[in-house]
Amino acid sequence: MNLNAEGLAKAQELKDVLRQIEAQVFSTWSQEKSKILIVRCK
Repeated sequence: MNLNAEGLAKAQELKDVLRQIEAQVFSTWSQEKSKILIVRCK
């Protein structure tokens, strides 16, 4: 039972980390995308 709870906690931690990375990648990507769009419009 204890091992199971520990495993679940670790899995939840990993999910949170992945979600943070995803958010960072997405915001960086959308910033780059808008930079490219601005350059194209000029």
